[in-house]
Amino acid sequence: MAPSAPLAGITILDAAQGIAGPWCAALLGLQGARVIKVEPPAGDWGRGIGMSREGMNALAAAVNPGKESVVLDTATETGRAALARLAERADMVIESFRPGVSARIGLDPAALRAANPALVFVSVSGFGAEGPYRNRPGTDTVIQAISGMMQMNRESDGTPRPIPMFAVDMLTGLHAAHLSLAALYRAKATGEGAHVQVPLLDCAASFQAIHMLEEYVTAGAPAVPPTVPSGVFPTADGYLRVTSVSEKTFAAICEALGKTEWLNDPEYARLDARVRNADRLNALVGGIIAGDTTAAWLAKMEPAGVLCAPVNDYDALRADRHAVETGLFQTVDEPALGPLPIPRPPGIAVPLSPAPRLGADTDAVLADFGFDAEERAALARH
Repeated sequence: MAPSAPLAGITILDAAQGIAGPWCAALLGLQGARVIKVEPPAGDWGRGIGMSREGMNALAAAVNPGKESVVLDTATETGRAALARLAERADMVIESFRPGVSARIGLDPAALRAANPALVFVSVSGFGAEGPYRNRPGTDTVIQAISGMMQMNRESDGTPRPIPMFAVDMLTGLHAAHLSLAALYRAKATGEGAHVQVPLLDCAASFQAIHMLEEYVTAGAPAVPPTVPSGVFPTADGYLRVTSVSEKTFAAICEALGKTEWLNDPEYARLDARVRNADRLNALVGGIIAGDTTAAWLAKMEPAGVLCAPVNDYDALRADRHAVETGLFQTVDEPALGPLPIPRPPGIAVPLSPAPRLGADTDAVLADFGFDAEERAALARH
């Protein structure tokens, strides 16, 4: 990493597992920090999610780029002491255990901050350090359920439905990154570190603030579409998302569809009228769009200023000319999985590096931190 990188010279001990904490550490690593991922002998449990080959999978590759992996057995006293010794020399420690667990494995935040007052200690957990649920484990799907996210995303028959991706984990990683950066900035300015708490539930709730407030202020009122026409419409060869957010964008849709007479039709000319006639207008729009291909509609709609996009799968996004020309994806050579097209986080100009194999850097990192050959051999035996 170039010395000019924003976080060059910062050392982060990533003792977190899964997604949220490791993703936070990865984002900071991509800004120049040295990230040392500490794992138990069996490895971060995230390495076993989904299809895994030689201890590597899509999850590990996505949330651990460029890190160093150190294996320590914190079930032993020597392993716990070694972990604490690494943490004492770090600028930041990230963990993702239930409250109290980190102290039992050698990461006591109070003791570490007493030895290193400028240390930023980041705790990612399901429910935080306080409250009746503080000792409950909280995975992405558990938090989706309790936070209302599954109910918000319910099927048309009312059946709650999870968002089929690690949405809560990934956004929690983002929150943890910006909170830890603020704490690190303060620590460098004042010499005073902090213990940053990042609960998944809090992140999931704040993420849904608009939907929650909309439901609250319209309590009991029939649901109405916020904009019309809007929706995902079948084309002759795929699907197209079209959105109207103002009278200007409605006019653009009418122009692209060849239906400028709608602009003077009292049933469609104003938003309140379009909302009352939403089903009929969306059906008319859908009937027209079904008659041509996605590409043909894009060629008509984009010049007219319509808010629209093809409904891509991941292969189509990777092949999209904008994604190609802007370098949205970078191919990373992962020995166990082959070349992987990984989307580059926004604002990151440095090349992405592969995620580490389990324990690949144990001896080198311990040597860097002052462990002599005898100490390293003793830890390897455990």
